[in-house]
Amino acid sequence: MSTPISSLANTVVSGQLTICALETKRTWPPIASKRSPSHDGATTEEFKLLSLARPFVTPKDIRLPGTDKYGWPHGVGYEALLKARQPSLSTRATFRGMKFRRRYEALSGNEQRILFSLAFHPYVIDVRDQYGIYDVAALRSAQRKGERLLRADLMTIDAIVTYVLPSSLDLHYHGISIKPANYVPDQADLDREHREQNALARRGWTWELMRGDAVSQREFANNFGMYRTVRDQDVALNYDGAHWFSKELLRSSARGTMGSVLGRISRRLGISDDVAHQLFAVAVSYGFLTVDHSKDLRVDLPLNLLR
Repeated sequence: MSTPISSLANTVVSGQLTICALETKRTWPPIASKRSPSHDGATTEEFKLLSLARPFVTPKDIRLPGTDKYGWPHGVGYEALLKARQPSLSTRATFRGMKFRRRYEALSGNEQRILFSLAFHPYVIDVRDQYGIYDVAALRSAQRKGERLLRADLMTIDAIVTYVLPSSLDLHYHGISIKPANYVPDQADLDREHREQNALARRGWTWELMRGDAVSQREFANNFGMYRTVRDQDVALNYDGAHWFSKELLRSSARGTMGSVLGRISRRLGISDDVAHQLFAVAVSYGFLTVDHSKDLRVDLPLNLLR
């Protein structure tokens, strides 16, 4: 088991990071094989996570390791390196995860929209926001000298996604740099993009720049509405129930509004309307159902699914 992660807020001093604070956030040793895993032909230049074909159902028997090869925890054990520490700013937000019961840090509205979209993306197994990559040689050198690691030697990636592909349970890793819709990079921005891309490529991971408008405001509203129904539930425990519910829904009439459709199914199955809405959201997150995000998802409007 890895050591639980704690905040970096008190360990960064004058642009420096203490060795002990960094080591408590990861499993030692930090060296891992540089052999590049298979990515089914994807390269850092061409792979686009949101373009993966639907429908796709998340395999049930996926198991995440406690940590990745570089020592950072997966799942509930992970904690973002950077925090949304100014709640008065509307562009920053923290929220409880859905598939993993931990806090997520959205440092902008763009990040929030994309993180919610990833929560309902059936290929996605884990999302680690504000993921840290640092130079091992610089860390070892500072450790030998009894010095602090310079903050400049620690690079954070907005999100590292762990995902699966069809017909395989192999785990793949993909970095995302999230920018505003009107982002126009200058040379410094391009240099950072190249550093991120190269750092992940050395691990055999893919990378992409994703603008905030990759997820529409309508899709965000749809996702947030579903999230509200399950934010206090253990989503993983409802995998089988969501599968059962989705099969009943797909062979039922879509006549009427979303509320009336789910109401009819809930009465037929002997469950409450609240449970029906919860199972609907879980079914979408695992890919049993696919929402048409070109339409509003509301209880007073028709239910639009991609079939």
